[in-house]
Amino acid sequence: ETSLTWLERISKSPTGPDWERLVDVYAPLIRAWCVRGGVSPSDCDDAVQDILAVILRRIHDFQHRKSGAFRSWLRAIYANRLKQYFSEHQHRRCHVDLDGVTDSSNQLSRAFDQE
Repeated sequence: ETSLTWLERISKSPTGPDWERLVDVYAPLIRAWCVRGGVSPSDCDDAVQDILAVILRRIHDFQHRKSGAFRSWLRAIYANRLKQYFSEHQHRRCHVDLDGVTDSSNQLSRAFDQE
């Protein structure tokens, strides 16, 4: 479960350590999701950076409404950015159901939550 105190800080008045925690905790997870999704190894760093940049730009829009809300929000950003990635890299094929990733009842979505 993501710390509500940390989410509140990072969305309102983040500090350097807050951003470091975001990168330390979520970058490896996002990287694993990207690899699983079929992002080429040479594009993985860029994809992770792109997803983190969206999170940083939009974190103030995040609203915690229920348990798992941040993970759901994060999965939605991941799915949208990977859809864009695969539309720009038409020679690549996505290995996951990106629409299913955002459905909390989907097995892949639950696997992402466990990770």
